[in-house]
Amino acid sequence: MLASACAVGESAQLPTPQVQRIISTATLIPTFTPTITATPRFTSTPLPTITPTPNPYAEYSLDALSTRSYGGGVIQIEGTIANGNDFSRYIIKYRSEGLDLYGFMNVPVGEGPFPVVVLLHGYVDPAEYSTLAYSTR
Repeated sequence: MLASACAVGESAQLPTPQVQRIISTATLIPTFTPTITATPRFTSTPLPTITPTPNPYAEYSLDALSTRSYGGGVIQIEGTIANGNDFSRYIIKYRSEGLDLYGFMNVPVGEGPFPVVVLLHGYVDPAEYSTLAYSTR
């Protein structure tokens, strides 16, 4: 059917093709470039220097007290409290650093030498002081 639509004998002139030169230019398209970041590295923080806290009572420790000199003194027997089968008990007085200190002393019956126990407990109001039962056995 198409053929019947064209007239026979007509010479159709075909158009002359035009050549166009297309000059392409490079267009830069931004591409994603990852940014290199530094990897976090562990850096050690130095530990604080530990300095001991001074002990305000160090001079009163047994070690410190045993190394100092006390000077000589006399223990004065002020009176007899009791004479028992095993020991005699006396009230005593002695000076220490300018103070008169009082106490009691148990002296075993028999020939010495005997071991010594010195017990110091600080100030006690004499009106409230009583010896402990274990100190009289």
